[in-house]
Amino acid sequence: MRNLAALALLVACHGKDTSDTPTDHSETDGVTDTPPETGTTSETGGTETLAITSAELVENTMAGLTAWLRVSTAEASSLSIDVSVAGKGWTLTDAEATDHEILVLGLRADSDVAIHVTATSAGGAVGTTDLTLHTSPLPQGVAPVQVATSDPSRMEPGVTVLPTPGGFMMVDEDGQPCWYFRMNVGAREIGLTRPDNHILVVGERSYLLELDLAGRVVHRWATDRDQVEHTPLALFVTHHDIQALPNGNFLTLSEERRMLPHPTSESVRSAPWADAWVAGDVVVEFQPDGTIVSQWKLLDMLDPDRIAYDSVRGDFWENFGAWRGDDVHDWAHANAISYDPTTDTILVSLRHQDAVIGFDRGTGDLLWILGNPVDWVAPWDAKVLAPDPRPADFRYPWHQHGAQFTPAGTITMFDNGNYGVPAYYPKQPDRISRAMEVRIDPVAMTYETVWTWGDELELFSGSMGDVDLLPQTDNRLVMYGNTSGIAPRSAVVYEVTRSGDIVWEASTSSGLAWFRGARWTGIIPGPGR
Repeated sequence: MRNLAALALLVACHGKDTSDTPTDHSETDGVTDTPPETGTTSETGGTETLAITSAELVENTMAGLTAWLRVSTAEASSLSIDVSVAGKGWTLTDAEATDHEILVLGLRADSDVAIHVTATSAGGAVGTTDLTLHTSPLPQGVAPVQVATSDPSRMEPGVTVLPTPGGFMMVDEDGQPCWYFRMNVGAREIGLTRPDNHILVVGERSYLLELDLAGRVVHRWATDRDQVEHTPLALFVTHHDIQALPNGNFLTLSEERRMLPHPTSESVRSAPWADAWVAGDVVVEFQPDGTIVSQWKLLDMLDPDRIAYDSVRGDFWENFGAWRGDDVHDWAHANAISYDPTTDTILVSLRHQDAVIGFDRGTGDLLWILGNPVDWVAPWDAKVLAPDPRPADFRYPWHQHGAQFTPAGTITMFDNGNYGVPAYYPKQPDRISRAMEVRIDPVAMTYETVWTWGDELELFSGSMGDVDLLPQTDNRLVMYGNTSGIAPRSAVVYEVTRSGDIVWEASTSSGLAWFRGARWTGIIPGPGR
């Protein structure tokens, strides 16, 4: 697998932009006061020259490695813009206008940028100008990733989106950042909406963002605890995921808690039960204006008595907000949602149930449970999918992340592999993580594992992780988000073919864990993007 000078970044991250177009006030860098002009030869032998009355190229402080090109001409003209940076070049265009403002994307840090602008009027008059800019160095926390393998001829085109400390970035095939955005909290899910190319971001358990590529905040949804201008969302919290729906609404995850009798041990079945706060995930559909359309409470949909390993842990919610200091059992720990418009099904990944569930968006009815069948009692046991076929080396997913529908209707997920057994069974040592893809038959109530990869790496990622199907190549982007056994690398992302060939491998040794990643094609210009 999710999908901006310091004060300006703070404004971009914590409030809506108050102007239609941001203005950068760099002193002289990239500004041409009297741009050179050239012209074309008219039918009478004269030269028709189009006057370029002003032109400037300035860094955009809201989103890193972007710049604003502003050009004005004496009469309406179209623009052709040749961009060159770090040995790479591409051409941009802009439709006919008198005043142009173009966001130049995909720059390289601490590098010279050269831009040649050709303006052409409807009558054929031409003017040109050249502008240069030296970009700023990368800020602390934003750094290239280490690329061990790169085979662009077999890779999915585009840029790879990765978290950074306090934000996220896009990197090219060389692992070099070509866009970044700074936040005051870590970014979880980072998604992209089409065709407007807006970016959806989950800011830890703090707020949800919708940004444009210029780093301007289109929406900031938050609870009433948020101190920055935002669109109110009448929820206790938002966490882990946000997904755009075809109807223009959004899905996200929230949380409630109930005082219930609950197990006190996950390893001893005979241990006594006691009253405890049990955290239950809530799937929420909301409109862009913050109106809540629907809420589906998983404590009502599933068996609150069933646990897996970590279901009685409380460290995720006990240190949060109004629940701080309370004993709160993290019963299900939803970490991903996805929507299939063909069947109107919402998928939820429940790490602390070792299960992925699907329910009907229209009725709220539970449709199926994908996971090990242990301790699912009636009526839920009838919803558990059976593996078919079940080869000799079959194993269930454990503590999975990033489960999502693919366009083909299959489901990809990252099987973290924690423990390898249900609650109350002896934990299995030396677990390994893997990527997997399954196909569900909701009529037969079965599922088939159609693809797996990663066993041969013998890597364990005890938390985080993601698997994305890449549509143009049918490759997969596989994120080992929090690795062990490959020091000093703390996270690794692979692009692999269906047959298992690694065509791209990138990692970080910064100590940062990568919750999810993504490959986005066609939003950042340049070769291979």
